[in-house]
Amino acid sequence: MLRLNGVDNSNTGVTDTNQVCILVGSNIDPIRNCRLAVRELSRSVKIIKTSSIWETEAIGSPGENFLNFALIVLTKNDLESLKVTILRPLEEKLGRVRGLNKNAPRTMDLDVVLFNSVVVDEKMWEQYFIALPLSELFPQIVEKESGKPLFEIARALSAGKTAVCREELMVTIFNDFLKN
Repeated sequence: MLRLNGVDNSNTGVTDTNQVCILVGSNIDPIRNCRLAVRELSRSVKIIKTSSIWETEAIGSPGENFLNFALIVLTKNDLESLKVTILRPLEEKLGRVRGLNKNAPRTMDLDVVLFNSVVVDEKMWEQYFIALPLSELFPQIVEKESGKPLFEIARALSAGKTAVCREELMVTIFNDFLKN
């Protein structure tokens, strides 16, 4: 069973080989869509750890606030296969429409941030809504240029921004997954 709030549950005997950190975000019916995303993801990958759920402002486009959180998962898929066969189809299933505006409101956004400890999305060092949840799971990962750990970068990026930890949503969003 998954342990919430940063408690690791990776010692389960699973034989999957790749450890991946996925950022989950939504600002269109976010509680429902995040709950469905976790349920669907748990059918395709082994979820071993989760960050807190953060409510953050929409950036670059008008819209409701986002719910964002990070998951550490185990999978046999390589990076491209994970994106093409699991993440993008799940976004589409949940109603994601990709348009010209990369910051448009969305039902679901699933982004690989780390793959086997390799940074896949450099925006993690620049955007507080990525850095905050990720810093809970990987606080000591160091940005090469500055030499600063992610927890310091997250703190600096989020200063003066709207970022609310929504612990009360953990059970609601992870309820279906916890039943399995």
